[in-house]
Amino acid sequence: MNISTLTNHDYTVGWITALQIELAAAKAMLDEPHHTVLAQDAGDTNSYTLGRLGSHNLVIACLPSMGNNSAAFAAANLLRSFPNVRIGLVVGIGGGAPDYKGEDVRLGDVIVGTPNGTHGGVLQFDFGTTIQTDDGQDFVTKGYLNRPPSSLLTALKTLQANAEMEGHTFGRYYEAMLKRYPAMVANYQRPTIDNLYHEEYVHRGNKADCSECSDTQLVQRIVRTTSCIHYGLIGSSNKVVRNAKTRDKWHAEKGILCFEMEAAGLMNDFPCLVIRGICGKAFGIATWLKANLMLVDYCDTHKNKNWQRFASAQAAAFAKELLMNISPIQVETTPRPSWILEAFDRQLNEHRATQNAIKEIRDKLNDATEDDLQCLAKVKATDPRIDKERIESTKGGLLENSYMWILRAEEFKVWHEHHDKKLLWIRGDPGKGKTMLLCGIITELSKEHRFLAYFFCQASQNQLNSAVSVLRGIIFLLADQQPGLIKHIKKHTDKSTTSVFEDYNAWFALAAILKDCLEDRLTQDVTILIDALDECAEGRQNLLSLIVSYSKKYPARWIISSRNWPEIEKDLKLSNEKTTISLELNAVSVSAAVRYYIDYRVDQLTVRQDYDEEVRSEVARHLIQQARDTFLWVALVCAHLEQVNSWETIAALQMFPPGLDELYRRMLRRILSSRNSSILVQILALSTVAYRPLKIGEMMVLLDVDSTLLRSPDFIKELVGLCGSFLTIKDLRVELIHQSAKDFLLAEGAKSIFIHGQRPIQTQMYTQSLKKLHSALRRDIYSLKYPGIALSDVSRPSPDPLEDIEYSCVYWMDHFMEQYDDHSEACISWENVRSVYEFIKERFVYWLEALSLLGGISILASSISKLESRFTHHLLAWKSSLEPNQYDQLTQLQDLVQDGLQFVRYFHHSLESFPLQVYVSGLLFSPSRSILKHLFAHEMPKWIDVKRGLNKTWPAGITLGYKVQWPDSLQFSPKNDQIAGLTTIAYPAIRGWDVVTGRQTFNIPHPDGHRGLSWQWRFSFLENDKLVTSKGEYCDIQLWLLPRGQLQQTISLQIPEEFPWKAKTIESAPNGRFQYPWKDVECTFSRDATIFVRHTKYNSLEIYDTRSGTLKFHAEAKWNCQHSPVISADKLHVITCWTSGQSPDISRAIFSPIRNLVAILNDDIQLWDWSQNCRMYSINEVLHDSPSYDRNRVAAFEPLTGRLTVSSPTALIEVDSQSGPLPRLLRRFRSDIRAITWSPNGRLIAVGDSVAIDVWDASSIPKEVLPAMASYSPHFTNLYLCGDFMVSVGDDVLAEIHIDSINGDAISNSRMGVNIPAHDHGISPNRCFAFFAQTNGDVHTWDLVGRVILTVFQVCPMSDGILGITWDSQNKFITALTSACDWVTNWDARTGNKVKSWALPQLPEPWKRCELHWSSNNTYLIVLNWSSINVLNANSSIWQKLAAGDREGVLFDSMAFSPDETLFAYANLNNGLRVWNMNAMELIMTVSSIEVPCSLVVNKQCVRANDAWYQIPTDLKLIQNPEGRHANNVNLGAGGSSSSVRNWIRFGGWNMIWIPGEYLPQTPSYNSRYWDIDGDRVAIGLTHDILVLDVSWNKWTAENDEQGSVQAIEQLIKKSSGAVGHCFQDQRMA
Repeated sequence: MNISTLTNHDYTVGWITALQIELAAAKAMLDEPHHTVLAQDAGDTNSYTLGRLGSHNLVIACLPSMGNNSAAFAAANLLRSFPNVRIGLVVGIGGGAPDYKGEDVRLGDVIVGTPNGTHGGVLQFDFGTTIQTDDGQDFVTKGYLNRPPSSLLTALKTLQANAEMEGHTFGRYYEAMLKRYPAMVANYQRPTIDNLYHEEYVHRGNKADCSECSDTQLVQRIVRTTSCIHYGLIGSSNKVVRNAKTRDKWHAEKGILCFEMEAAGLMNDFPCLVIRGICGKAFGIATWLKANLMLVDYCDTHKNKNWQRFASAQAAAFAKELLMNISPIQVETTPRPSWILEAFDRQLNEHRATQNAIKEIRDKLNDATEDDLQCLAKVKATDPRIDKERIESTKGGLLENSYMWILRAEEFKVWHEHHDKKLLWIRGDPGKGKTMLLCGIITELSKEHRFLAYFFCQASQNQLNSAVSVLRGIIFLLADQQPGLIKHIKKHTDKSTTSVFEDYNAWFALAAILKDCLEDRLTQDVTILIDALDECAEGRQNLLSLIVSYSKKYPARWIISSRNWPEIEKDLKLSNEKTTISLELNAVSVSAAVRYYIDYRVDQLTVRQDYDEEVRSEVARHLIQQARDTFLWVALVCAHLEQVNSWETIAALQMFPPGLDELYRRMLRRILSSRNSSILVQILALSTVAYRPLKIGEMMVLLDVDSTLLRSPDFIKELVGLCGSFLTIKDLRVELIHQSAKDFLLAEGAKSIFIHGQRPIQTQMYTQSLKKLHSALRRDIYSLKYPGIALSDVSRPSPDPLEDIEYSCVYWMDHFMEQYDDHSEACISWENVRSVYEFIKERFVYWLEALSLLGGISILASSISKLESRFTHHLLAWKSSLEPNQYDQLTQLQDLVQDGLQFVRYFHHSLESFPLQVYVSGLLFSPSRSILKHLFAHEMPKWIDVKRGLNKTWPAGITLGYKVQWPDSLQFSPKNDQIAGLTTIAYPAIRGWDVVTGRQTFNIPHPDGHRGLSWQWRFSFLENDKLVTSKGEYCDIQLWLLPRGQLQQTISLQIPEEFPWKAKTIESAPNGRFQYPWKDVECTFSRDATIFVRHTKYNSLEIYDTRSGTLKFHAEAKWNCQHSPVISADKLHVITCWTSGQSPDISRAIFSPIRNLVAILNDDIQLWDWSQNCRMYSINEVLHDSPSYDRNRVAAFEPLTGRLTVSSPTALIEVDSQSGPLPRLLRRFRSDIRAITWSPNGRLIAVGDSVAIDVWDASSIPKEVLPAMASYSPHFTNLYLCGDFMVSVGDDVLAEIHIDSINGDAISNSRMGVNIPAHDHGISPNRCFAFFAQTNGDVHTWDLVGRVILTVFQVCPMSDGILGITWDSQNKFITALTSACDWVTNWDARTGNKVKSWALPQLPEPWKRCELHWSSNNTYLIVLNWSSINVLNANSSIWQKLAAGDREGVLFDSMAFSPDETLFAYANLNNGLRVWNMNAMELIMTVSSIEVPCSLVVNKQCVRANDAWYQIPTDLKLIQNPEGRHANNVNLGAGGSSSSVRNWIRFGGWNMIWIPGEYLPQTPSYNSRYWDIDGDRVAIGLTHDILVLDVSWNKWTAENDEQGSVQAIEQLIKKSSGAVGHCFQDQRMA
């Protein structure tokens, strides 16, 4: 900013000091001194220092003398000379009130005057100079002073919160001051002496210091060398405090922490915050000293002047920290002092009551834990209390006479006094003052100490215009005032790692939380107020239904306001508890309220514009005559009159016709006749059609005008000011002044603003957006560098390169789509299409990064899908009108958009949370034929090389819900665009997804909230937007509205009383309802959800109509239910499955949708023609599954052709039901398949396994005929990297060894040991040899390098079984322990000869399955049994018990010895990591939170577990849970339970490469691993291949110009987020 252009009006913050040392400290804190002299008001004798601090222009005044009167006079002069000063700081030194037991106030500390009870932060009192004598005077309270402005208090809260997390920054500003001004070092350093004497001990002698005072009277305190911040009350008077007893008395009674002499003269006339550093301060005249100055430190008779300068510097540094937490807009929106003095006087009593209420609330919050506060922060979207303050401030203040009438209205009294009328609806036309009425009601109810929660809807603000936001605001206020309610929020937040309040399920979760809160006794007397329901643009009907429902069920009382909209009235008619106040029917009262408001605004104008009595009277008369009882009209006219010279006022009044619409018409005509009309019309049009209010910088981007006109943001502000009747600027955003203004511009004003319709402005918005995005977007636009950084850890830089293009990034495609007209063959120009093509071709991945940083990825897939479908729709229509090369480019654009859609779908999960993974995971794992991969090949990471395993094309579908495990059932919606899945693992729920975008659309938790009653829970789509569910064991079904998942209706099944079995089989339940034991019911819905079938254990088959709950059919069957019934497509037949005790169990049975076929799934798969009661064929002979899987097999018929798809077990097989049992492989999956379903149109198929749900286009899947059973076996269960080749080992049933090259080249003799029925296997430590242990006791050993078998030998008879077997550490022997042998034996791996045996020790119980592990030199053998950890010294043949066993139910163990065999480390799931000293056989380290399986490495100095090093204690004494440090190693998080690392390849504990779900290995099971890591090489076993990556971390660090891999990442995270966190809990398989 050019300093020479600054005027008095540019300074908005005032800073007042009393001493020259305080002035020096203040000037030293300036970031930029302004060495200019500005004109001062006549009579202003102050001397000012000007400058910039942060983003604020500051004026510093030093008082000519001390005391309240001097301060008040100086402040008045400052406000006259600098009329735009909005807030002030009074910064200096004062006397402290130490508390021996509570607040530890010391010299050098800082006291901040904050509100306390009825006091606003400063307490004014009168007393004579109180010296510590027998007749010391007492204090007399003189008055209550105003609190600091809300902007300062809000910033103070923010500062305190930041300090809680990151510490204060004022210390850094103090150190910077000393470096910048070396001359201050000598006098402004921290002194060393801080003496506090007992309160009764009086200063001895007449010396200025305490050299004659006794040290025995000193209070003994712990030495403190840092300054602390204290918040509380400051006492202010014209005289000095010199009496310790009086000081301590007032500290105890009033809570005063500091005494000073200036603030009381300022608080009522100057909106300020008082900040005092505790020191020795020169006050006024002291009667008992001959000297002219008195030195005060702890406000007693002892002095220490050395602290003055240091304390003044500390106070100034804290003031700077505070101002750095205040934005300029907060200052600008603070009312000028000259405007608010009168309002403060009128509302003094109101403020006292409010402060008392807030104090009570804060006292209750003291009981909240840090975890509680974090939970509150999650639900908070806005603080409605601050919204109320903002609304009142922007509307000129709350006038009591403008709202008191409603409290006297009969309807209000009925609501207030009659508890059966719990809902009050205040309705009225726009501009009638409904919002200010609710503000007044809140204020008055607060005086009654009511428990209130409220929310103000605003259509123009995204955070304030949805039903979800309303509930978040209300729940936040409830829990903020009553911390006991936080537990209801935690029930939902603790179940999810993501925010449940920001996804598609937010409404359901919030409604459930509010329900729980209102059922709590803490809310029995709560009143909930919601303003402007008509401006709740999203979910209003849901919100109204909730209000009506909850007002009936719970004691809470409600007040809502809205316009006179019929749809709102219709929804509220369902409430019998409603009382209505119509503003139109209370016209007399409203008219009187408007008259009071006019008087108030005219008084303001009179002072501001210096009206004489004639002008004042004429203005008031005109406003009263023309207002038509509309507050908004008055406000708009008065806003215009503020810009008119006083002598032109009467003439200007004629410009304002009566009524809002007529006023809007006049103002629009004025805009259209302006010389800047073209740009003003653009601003109005942009503001009207924009999806949210535009920031000033965003407006400058979208305007299509000569760039020379867009000189600065101030020019835009001036132009917006010319549209003042329609627009305003709030928080640097251009907003419509009222919803009625937007309504007018879209209706009557559209003929002038949108002359040719909205398409031209839509075109302008996207073309201007693309033009700016093309030049502004680049890779790593925030300079984050660290590729795994999470969006939650990113702090937006200042200046923010995305600040002005945020709207364009998020919404350009929406405006592009607005041009399309489905009825037009060519609705956009070729030039527009080409601009989109060029943008996607050159900037697509940079745009995705920006969208990720802005949180805009969630809806991107849907937008791109719409764009792709529109191009497809118009491609043929444009063909005849385009040149051949244009048509080719259009086709290329369509292909590019399709590729982009696949890219966004595939990497949706990583793009949402990890912005830079678009270049790493996105470009790395894109298929080799991806267009975007080739276009942006130059952006691919050079430090990663994919050796093999990458797909050539995109998958045919989309993967949903990586956190969904084992879906019990799946179903598509009738329109094929949604899919729902029911899960009963962990948190039972029915979840829905959009099959185009993959985004979750709804979540319906189990009604009983737990797993036990979820097995018989069933669902079906009734229509595309409705879902029907059975409700647990109760005889109910429920109807849900989608996508919000709102319960609409519960239908009770009508069970006839005459059922003979009813009395003995139905148990009683709460509220007289009937309840079956959950395990005794099986049920299902028909495909269209109109029929509901129940099959009970009590030999009853019942069929109900879901629409009425009536019983349609009942039969007393002679069998027990075994599985859910199945209903035919025509709803005429039902299949039930039961157990006869003779035939094998039937797993499932399903109807074919087009023929009289039934597929029966048991030990085999049979197809029956049920109309002929004959079996057609069985296809078991080609499946050959294990018997354990037969019971879990699932199948589904394709709805159009009747083809059967069946699981087997990780493969999906297709069988043509007409041509016979020749199965074809459709696809392999990561684990056993749990559910299969087809879309109604037969185009999509969905399959769910243990990892996720996959949906794909069935027509695009190649079908492979399966000639042999071997193709059905999993490829392998274990994978090992061995130099330039890999070894994969088959499963335990039919094991084999398969050798693969790293590059995928063919290898001779690649298969070994085919079809060996194996019991166990092992790879030698050097990975050159392998063994298979068979169930018959034979062991086969293989040379992997030579690919030949070495030998076969028997270690035990077939009947015994091998309990444990392993390689020795030298790759020579195989050590085995068998069940019938009392020995553990070494066998030569090459010859099969027995080498040596050791007798086993005696155990209290028989030996069970064991893990064996040799030390580095074969000195020790660890035998890990279920009951103990035993150690064999192979040299001495002595056994020792190292520890008791704790492996019950444990699948994963990791063990390691140090190279010198002196240390042994062991980790398991129960006890974490433990380390023993093997020489003394003593435990020396425990680490409790270690995830297993983990990678262990041990040496003399430390042990590495996963990503962390732990130092070994040098004295080898036990240490528990030592702090870990990052380990510089590669790690795969795929095996871990931590969701934050499961999808990552990590280095040194940091996430580096996100792995898409298709490339994730299976979750490890006992004795199985599906990946391996060797140095920087990573191999992952897939369903179709092996993915091999070479990751060079040295190249990555070189690319980022950093030294040291782990250190480089830490430095980058510090730069991007300001914090480095440690992650030690993640793992790779040992």
